[in-house]
Amino acid sequence: MKPQRVNAWPGWLLCPSTAVRAMATAAAVLALTAGAGAGQEDVTVVFDPDVDPGSGGSYPRVIQIQHHEGMQGDLLLTFAHRPNFQFYRSTDNGETWQMESEIPELGSQPSLLELPHQVGEFPAGTIMAAGMHGTEDGRQVLSLYASSDGGGSWEFVSDIVVGTRGPYNPDQRLGITRIPTVWEPTLALDHAGRLMAYYATERHKDLGYNQASAYRTSPDGGRTWGEVRFLTAVGDGYVRPGMPVVTDLPNGRIFAIYEIVSAPWMPIEPPNRGDLWVSPVFFKISDPIPPACGVPGGGPETCQREVTFGDPGELGTLILADRHETINATPYIVWSPWGGENGTLIAVGRETIRNEVGKVGNGALINRNLGQGLWEMVETPITYEPGNNGYSQVVLPIGDGREILHFVPVDGRILMARWQLPEPGDAGGAPSP
Repeated sequence: MKPQRVNAWPGWLLCPSTAVRAMATAAAVLALTAGAGAGQEDVTVVFDPDVDPGSGGSYPRVIQIQHHEGMQGDLLLTFAHRPNFQFYRSTDNGETWQMESEIPELGSQPSLLELPHQVGEFPAGTIMAAGMHGTEDGRQVLSLYASSDGGGSWEFVSDIVVGTRGPYNPDQRLGITRIPTVWEPTLALDHAGRLMAYYATERHKDLGYNQASAYRTSPDGGRTWGEVRFLTAVGDGYVRPGMPVVTDLPNGRIFAIYEIVSAPWMPIEPPNRGDLWVSPVFFKISDPIPPACGVPGGGPETCQREVTFGDPGELGTLILADRHETINATPYIVWSPWGGENGTLIAVGRETIRNEVGKVGNGALINRNLGQGLWEMVETPITYEPGNNGYSQVVLPIGDGREILHFVPVDGRILMARWQLPEPGDAGGAPSP
């Protein structure tokens, strides 16, 4: 596979004219030299800060468009790249990428969702994007935008939640400072087809929550938002569940994954963060739903009950493979229909933690029993030095679900690789390095 890159639109060029778009598109896909590639076979460089202006890329998010007429099968990718979100399109399953648009107001922690059916005023095929940004008056805001043309342009929809701009530092984690900030939105739909936003919040310190994973449901496609509910919230003043990501299970329930910073058995500020800093990854599965709500858009009389995840005060279930190997921090989860009756859950984190090795910049965990029992460690093509790399990766099943596109931030670049899920019953890849 030939490494590829794309040029960035100038910051002022949000909606270029047809003529300008044609000229830009013709020049948008250029091959990187071998020296600028990832140094690994079958790894594509989608974005390189040494060539494109601005800061490095991180926190990638990608969807495959399924419902927008004329764009089915296209990939739409975004990532955190200050000062704003940039959107890249691929019409050839990731072989090449072209710059598509920007949202100047959003700068970090993106989420993408294509609506499979009408939600509020927004028809099927509308793409929703959420992210975080700061304001001049000191607020930190998670905002929602919508695109009616497959990601070519964007309109503001609403602010999901508003906090105060605050740091992520020892004083905030220790509760010395108590700034009520917000982080890390994830968009999803519930059992009745309503738009949901999951996020991390520090706005409830009066309840003893240093940080909580929370969510809100919109009754009208994102124009307004309902009450705040908690996925996981521990009232000891230290535990910080955050970075929630969800995926739908084939039984109609929702699988939620999140990290726990300052877990009860971990030192909050270890002296050597490189070795001891671990943010274990937990999950919860939503409570059963009425049978009539198994299909999106079910009858409002039976489906108005909102999603719940049991007791918010419980940490949930730790994701573990054999020999207690696991993933660490900044998790992402997706369900694939391939791999048997229950399909396959695929979880990635900032790094994996291996028996007798420690932190490794490679790997994913899979589970074919709807999250129950031990997970399997599988090797993945992109390898990197643990630490600042690998932050908030994303995996996307394509085709019948066996082929996985995997996007990883490494040294400010966004790298992409392809790999296949192992056959059911297979060991799941090479042994731990």
